[in-house]
Amino acid sequence: MIVLTVYEIVVSIEVNQLSIINGAVENKREGNAMAEIWVQIKEILMKILTDNKRILKDPAPFVGLLEMADSSVNFTVRAWVKTADYWNVFFDTNESIKKTFDAENISIPYPQLDVHMDK
Repeated sequence: MIVLTVYEIVVSIEVNQLSIINGAVENKREGNAMAEIWVQIKEILMKILTDNKRILKDPAPFVGLLEMADSSVNFTVRAWVKTADYWNVFFDTNESIKKTFDAENISIPYPQLDVHMDK
């Protein structure tokens, strides 16, 4: 018997990076250009999923815009895998996303804390 498991991660990209990806947008307030970049990012993520032979084709992988956060745009990535492949797919997919985003000059936001001290 083969047991299937859904694999899900959340991918975040920095909002300010949306203005420079592939030089596509000069003004972050241009909604259509922003939408084109989100489509491009969704396509990149979907390609990573479809290139992984351990991710099942049925049900099809899913990439969706999860939320517009304070300093990031978050995407959900879901795919069905055999339970035995879950962790390998999890780690390999995360690594592929990081490498692909680095190659495409897409930044992943990391928590940052600014401390201001009064004298």
